[in-house]
Amino acid sequence: MSSWGSPSQEERGHPDRQPRHRGVGGGGVEGNPHPNYDELLPLVARGKLNPARLVTRQIALGDVTDTLQRMTRFETVGFEVITRFA
Repeated sequence: MSSWGSPSQEERGHPDRQPRHRGVGGGGVEGNPHPNYDELLPLVARGKLNPARLVTRQIALGDVTDTLQRMTRFETVGFEVITRFA
């Protein structure tokens, strides 16, 4: 579950923050772009990049609906990661 890239209300009008892909729902935010792991993982290993700082909340699978609702209201920041599945 990721809300990374969800713009604030002020940012939504900025051209760089507009959805790049339009689908059945009419648009959306690229919440978790597909990175190039071959380039990123060595940076993590050398301590130049700390992806844990991007995780703002760990949630249970049962919290997904609430998180998605908060995302639609632009009330989330960073990555909210599902870590509990039971």
